[in-house]
Amino acid sequence: MLLLKYKRFLLTSALSLTVSASSMPLTAQKQTTQKPIRIDAKQLEGVLNFRDIGGYKTADGHTIRYNVVYRSATLHAMTLSDNEKLAPLKIRYEIDLRTEAERSAAPTNWGPNPPEVIDIPFLHAGTPPPDPDPAQVHAMMRRLYADYAVVNAPAIGKVLHDLAQGDEPALIHCTGGVDRTGMTVAVLMTLLGTSRKDVYREYLVSTKLTKEEMQRTVANSGVTVSPKFLKAFSIDAKSLDAFFDSIDQHYGSFDAYVRNGLKLSNQDVQNLRRKLLVD
Repeated sequence: MLLLKYKRFLLTSALSLTVSASSMPLTAQKQTTQKPIRIDAKQLEGVLNFRDIGGYKTADGHTIRYNVVYRSATLHAMTLSDNEKLAPLKIRYEIDLRTEAERSAAPTNWGPNPPEVIDIPFLHAGTPPPDPDPAQVHAMMRRLYADYAVVNAPAIGKVLHDLAQGDEPALIHCTGGVDRTGMTVAVLMTLLGTSRKDVYREYLVSTKLTKEEMQRTVANSGVTVSPKFLKAFSIDAKSLDAFFDSIDQHYGSFDAYVRNGLKLSNQDVQNLRRKLLVD
């Protein structure tokens, strides 16, 4: 039963579903001496794929601030211990990218004083092949990522607009914390001026975290899972290639995507850089 639940978790994640930094002048905050609060994802019992996106450098020498934007998988299995560990982060917004059906099936389980929940559902498209052949699944995911870059540009834009206008810290999540969350964070990091290499590096952190969780789940269940299944639902960097290629094909450039796809204003971009970057 546990393994079947985890298969559904992976398949749902599979269905979820930059390029150059803007040339606008950059405004960043001065670095403070306060040490960032670090949470080890392995210490959390029911929150998978959790991490802070802070620490990455931008092309012009700034750094993404710690303790402002976090990402994770679904929060429905959050325990009291998890709540206590996350409390010091003072998360004010939970930005949920799941559909209404997903939220109803697995509602978030915050403890006392929960953050404000902002529902920004991505549109779904496509279904996984009946046989989890790795080549077929990865090809499907690349098509979905390419479609999602355009179809879900309004949703990604809404997330970034809310971050620009809000009072962070915020936690962005979907079901697996890989696809919808991964695309959204990839766009945010590109907007901030992070290198493509680091955008991919952040995206692929999920590979290790989800693989470790899957191995624990399989070991505890006592059920044998074929290598073919594990490979089929492994994280594929080429999906992110397809996402970025689609942006270029449909909008011509990342800056045009920000303006015409995400519909972000100059003030939104300035606010994001002011809040999220330090010298």
